[in-house]
Amino acid sequence: MEVDSEVEALQQQVDVRNITKRISDLNCKLDTISQLAEPRENCYLEFCRISGVSNCEAVKRMLRDVGRVKTSQTCASLCRASMETAVTHLQTMAKVQTVEYPGNMQDVGGDPVTAEVTNEKGEQIETHIEDKDDGIYEVTFTPESAGTFCLKVEIFDRPIKDCPLFFEVTEHNSPVLSFGSRGFQEKGFVQPCSLTVDGQDNLYVVDTGNSRIKVLSPNLDFQNHIFNESLEGRSVTGVSLGSSGDTLVTVNWRTKTVTEMTLDGKTIGGFSHDELVEPIAVAVS
Repeated sequence: MEVDSEVEALQQQVDVRNITKRISDLNCKLDTISQLAEPRENCYLEFCRISGVSNCEAVKRMLRDVGRVKTSQTCASLCRASMETAVTHLQTMAKVQTVEYPGNMQDVGGDPVTAEVTNEKGEQIETHIEDKDDGIYEVTFTPESAGTFCLKVEIFDRPIKDCPLFFEVTEHNSPVLSFGSRGFQEKGFVQPCSLTVDGQDNLYVVDTGNSRIKVLSPNLDFQNHIFNESLEGRSVTGVSLGSSGDTLVTVNWRTKTVTEMTLDGKTIGGFSHDELVEPIAVAVS
């Protein structure tokens, strides 16, 4: 019995020691968890400027190497877009005029302008934006079909005034200027076949049926008629400026003759060749 009592006492001591060790291990684990909860980085940060030292030039130099900071007073809701007549298969241009907050016209570029053109089916048309660096942006595109199109222009991701803008694309290209009618007078033409333009934008039109060349100003105002023996027979169909720019070269399909004349109709020279077969056009390089 005495031995059993001693064994029981020793067993109790062992149990107490095990419990004490487990409690100690648990405390260690709790301490480790509490350490993990604490931030390990430095939670205090302060910039201390060195007194008596100017860093303005160093900062300017660094910013100049990196880029530049740009500001803009452009107000998207005050900006407007204007457009010329849109014709199928011809390049069309819309001009965007940017305006500042006070209402003044912007005179510098650099604003983030975006443009989108869609047709009646909602398909986007390829567009190109050119910054003119004077507050104007040119949006160009080429519609491939007639119908109602939509132009959306945004600056700073905000729509400009009156946008989206709906406009019609037509298949008919109305002339800017026109001149002439059928007849023999100053405005008269009979089978006009060819023309050329000089350095001052004067036009020289071969009036084949009247055996003459009609001279028009850049605004299509009648100037005078040029007559020459090579123009007779109603068979001159081609004309070009001479190499010096102050003469005319014509070709006669019936006589197979190329003739150079002055701007007042005096013959300078000409030639023909047996291998020419009904020549109808001429060019001088």
